[in-house]
Amino acid sequence: MKTKTLLGFFLLSVMAFCVSACQDDAEIILFSGSELVDETGTCTNTVSSTVLYLNGWEAENIGIANGKGGYSAQSSDETIVTATVIDNRLWLSSHGKKGKVTVTVTDKDGNYVTLPVTVSYGVLTFMCVDQPEFQVSRPSEDMLSLDSES
Repeated sequence: MKTKTLLGFFLLSVMAFCVSACQDDAEIILFSGSELVDETGTCTNTVSSTVLYLNGWEAENIGIANGKGGYSAQSSDETIVTATVIDNRLWLSSHGKKGKVTVTVTDKDGNYVTLPVTVSYGVLTFMCVDQPEFQVSRPSEDMLSLDSES
């Protein structure tokens, strides 16, 4: 009788521990768009890396979800990308320098997620007006260096 009571109490304790531990393990999720799409059977809009382009798209804002709030962000190289958090949104800004950095987003409980960010030049595409099917694409960095030589 005593063994069954102890065994029952032990199993009940293990179950209570498992249920309570699951809610603390929520991972921080980064997403594009205005809200997280996280339904079974649908495509999600989670973000695992991003690219900023120096010739146009020089900034990006990414949503933050599932953490404990009180988010902060830190870039591994502030001369390439600055990371700030405003209203549960991660704002990334490039500063005219190519490179790769890692942005770390941390919540108030110390949980964190890392986001690889690449800053690069995009591709310029030129179309012939008379023949729209004919296109020439060149890395814009090459075009910029050609412009500076003239």
